[in-house]
Order: sequence, then C-alpha cells, then structure tokens
Amino acid sequence: MTYEPSTLARAFARLADHEPRAPLVVSSSRRTTRGEVAALAQAGARALEAAAGAHLVGFSAPNGPAFLAGVLALRQRGHGVLLLDPLAPLAERRRSCAALGARAMLSCSKGWPIDAAEWVVAVIPDATASSDAGDEVAFVKLTSGSTGAPRGVAATEAALLADDEALARTMGLRADDRILGAVPMSHSYGFSSVALPALRRGSIVVVPEEDGPLAPLGRPRPPAAPCSPARPRICRPFSSSRSRRPGRRRCAS
Repeated sequence: MTYEPSTLARAFARLADHEPRAPLVVSSSRRTTRGEVAALAQAGARALEAAAGAHLVGFSAPNGPAFLAGVLALRQRGHGVLLLDPLAPLAERRRSCAALGARAMLSCSKGWPIDAAEWVVAVIPDATASSDAGDEVAFVKLTSGSTGAPRGVAATEAALLADDEALARTMGLRADDRILGAVPMSHSYGFSSVALPALRRGSIVVVPEEDGPLAPLGRPRPPAAPCSPARPRICRPFSSSRSRRPGRRRCAS
C-alpha cells in the first residue's frame, strides 16, 4: 500500500518536533508529552503493517494518549479510520468492522498504555468485499440511526479540519486551552471537540480519573480545564456565576 502522511499527521509532527516535551494529555496523576504520543503513534504505524492493503481500518481505544496516537498511526499509514466505541463488546466491534468493510481493526485496551506492545491489529476476514468509503474518506463515524444496524457517516480530512477551524473561530478556542476529555473521543462530538484540537493545535486534554464524567468539574484542583465540552443541559449547573471557577470559560455546543 502506498501512502503519504495526512495533513493532520503532518500538523502534529510539526508540533511534536517544535516542543516534544510539551504536555498533551494529563490527569490528576499522569502526564504524557507530544513527543511520547508521537513515539506511540510510530509504534502503532509499525503494527499496522499487518493491515497493509486495507483502506478502512476500525479503531478502538479509551480516552488517553492511546486514542490520539492511534488516530495518528492510522493516518500516517493512509488508512481511513472507523471510530469504534471501546466500551462495546469485542464481537460488536468486529461486527461493525465487517458490516462497513473495514478489513482490519487496531485496538488498545488502555488509554494510558505501558508500552508499544499493547497495540493489537486483528484481521476481519468476514468484512464485506467492498466498502462505501472511497480513498478520499479519512474518518467514518459510527451510528445505528433508526435501524439498529451499524451505519457509518463518512468524512474527508479536509472537511473535518474545516469544521475544526470554524468551531475554534466561533467559540474562541485557543491553542493553549486545556480541554476536559470527559466525552469519549471515539464519539463524533468528542472527536471534534477534544481530539482534533489536541492533534491540530496541541491543546492539552485533561482526562478524568474519578468515577463519573462530571466529577472533575466540582473540584478546584489542578489540572483545571477551562474548556469543558458537553451538552448544554449538563453544563448549565456549572455556568452560573456562583459555580464558575476562575479561568474556566463556558464552552458548550
């Protein structure tokens, strides 16, 4: 398979080369730098040699450095990325890959992998012979719609980057923002609101370790996240003047 690094992969490579020790993903007890994510992505790209010839590849990883590195690895190799829910049973993830024509699946069971050996590439032998995802498709977001069967919404990389640019301009997002990664990055909203700013601009992702996605919002301890993507109904209790923390901006869409 011949390929060229994607625009997104090149953008992150520049960030990592410029400031390899800059933090990219943090929690209350852990910290991963741009350089470490880049190294993890390179290891993932090497593992993907087993998926040579497959344009669309399923991808499953929890929030954390592994998710960002996996996206980079797939795009470095020129694969289209089928975003899968890491909490779904393995059989369901494989079924989604097969139904949408993804002939392989890259996965990591941990958001914060210990080493590169935790990348797993599985061949999907029962994948449909052809995929609706053309060579220009970079990402496929999974949905069931009203049918209950796996269906994918395809997007080019150029379209996603244009959406990210518009979102940043509209909501006043900056490269030095810290973004709360409480929304799964494998979901469409989490990918656009959390993963893309990190990969494209180097914004720091704060991954909660406490039970429940909203637990970090109520604790004024570092690393604080001024941008907290979530549904407006969820964020409303935190948007009043009495509950707002210094430095936190309202950020809901």
